[in-house]
Amino acid sequence: MRTLMTAHIALYVLLAASQLFASEDIYQDVLRSSAFVVAGSSQGSGALVDADKRIVFTNYHVVGETKDVRVMFPQFADGELVTSRQAMLDRNQEDGIPGKVIETDPRRDLALIQLESVPADVEPIKLASRSAGPGQTVHSIGNPATSMAMWLYTSGTVRQLYRREFTLENQQEVNAHIIETDQPINKGDSGGPVVNSKGELVAVVSAFSKTGNLVSLAIDIRELKALLNGDNSTSDRRIKELAIQENWSYKARPDGAFLLQIPTDNGISQVRVESKTSEYLQVAFRSVISLGKTFEGELESGLAEKLMVDSMLKKFGAWQIERGEKTNFLLYKVDVPEDTSDTVLRASILLAANVTADFRKNLEKPTGSNATTAKDSTSPTTTPQATITASDLTGTWTSRVEKGQQTINFQVTFGADGSIAWSGMNDREQILKLRGTFKIQDNDLHYVCDETLYQAKIRLLDSNRLAYDDGSIKLTLLRNDAASTPPSTASQPTLSGRWISTEKTAAGISTTNIMTFKDNQFTWTSRVGKIELTNLSGDYTLTGNELKLKATAGLNLKATIKLLDNQRMSFKDNTNDLEFTRE
Repeated sequence: MRTLMTAHIALYVLLAASQLFASEDIYQDVLRSSAFVVAGSSQGSGALVDADKRIVFTNYHVVGETKDVRVMFPQFADGELVTSRQAMLDRNQEDGIPGKVIETDPRRDLALIQLESVPADVEPIKLASRSAGPGQTVHSIGNPATSMAMWLYTSGTVRQLYRREFTLENQQEVNAHIIETDQPINKGDSGGPVVNSKGELVAVVSAFSKTGNLVSLAIDIRELKALLNGDNSTSDRRIKELAIQENWSYKARPDGAFLLQIPTDNGISQVRVESKTSEYLQVAFRSVISLGKTFEGELESGLAEKLMVDSMLKKFGAWQIERGEKTNFLLYKVDVPEDTSDTVLRASILLAANVTADFRKNLEKPTGSNATTAKDSTSPTTTPQATITASDLTGTWTSRVEKGQQTINFQVTFGADGSIAWSGMNDREQILKLRGTFKIQDNDLHYVCDETLYQAKIRLLDSNRLAYDDGSIKLTLLRNDAASTPPSTASQPTLSGRWISTEKTAAGISTTNIMTFKDNQFTWTSRVGKIELTNLSGDYTLTGNELKLKATAGLNLKATIKLLDNQRMSFKDNTNDLEFTRE
């Protein structure tokens, strides 16, 4: 019996010794890859994962929004490892290698750092081909703040591998595959490597439970591999791909939003594409937001009303104000369905960029004696016209604009004394009210209201109809006594032929609609800039002023048309209010 017990004791001693030697070997292997990361006042751990690209991984909550960090690898003095934390911190400015945070993924709690250089004796850590499993022994090296020493070794057992959502102390939300272990993890170990018994990386230290008994969480290897391959779970990858394809400068924010610098004909616009979506009527929408201007207090007199009307007349997007403690922001926002095509997403980004670029150059007017002239808009047609005088305008003119379910009634009165009064009403309230003086110069209308100078191109289509275009609003105004008398349709010519409507919106984008009618067949192509949005064809019928379109795609449309003369046609449906010219 004594001999058997002695044999068992000897076996246990041999097993313990072999495990000790194995742990020592693992420690030495991992030590050659381990890193100490200093990001401002934050400190954590990490490891070299790619020597050629000089990439070190750590946790996002270690670096946060810091872009410039310093990284230190183990150092030796007289052949001995320097383990003093204070000694390492003292050497940080001199020996710490500068690095740039090049990728962050808060939802995975991971960040990638690119170093300026890598010491020759530092080796990249080996990546495991698969995750660790329950019961498997794992090992870590980290730099816990609770110890005055560096490069501390810990080991433990994997409890389980699963996907988990949790919130860190900084309120950062994490949603990733993790391995749960019983390792004694502390602050400062964050971002450090977790390896298997072969010294292969299986996870990245992330968090520990303050209430549980030795419950530690590490981000699984599959999440790091995905990020290294360019798959960022926090950001929408296709936004990045679109930016690269279009050669737009971009910056991915930690919250997943992208800041894009979009070149336009009127300068550079900054556009923010949100990563998070909001839901409306069970459809998820992503916001595309472009900055128009920053301001303090309130907007200049008259500008808010003008922008409100501008929003109502646009088919996509609207102006909004976001208020801060001191600085306020005038933004143009377009909500895009989450599952929309890349083509529509690109068009929405360009739309927002052009709206704000055009606004900054042409629509924003200083107040007072330094008021500047608004952008010259092209006249509604290029047909030569007789000189307009103030007496030609005297009286009240009205216009009715329908956009979807929204109806706006405009009224402008030109007084014989040079006064002008504008008003705009929707179905519920007055949305526009301006009073001031006007003058006519070279068929351009100039008017000053609330110390703001406005300019528009005008043209008398006939004695009772006035075309108005100020670059933001485009209207056909009817004299008040003629507004209730629609043009006669008794002698209207046929629709047969090709009709084109081209508008340049306040965004500076050309919207072109081409309709062709022949033998009760129609085609309708719609483009925004160079992007084709609609291509329909099918049968049509015209009864009086009611045009019915039956597309082969199964879409039925109904519109009201008026042939203004043999070459011009007005077209109104639930979403369009257009004027076509026959080719």
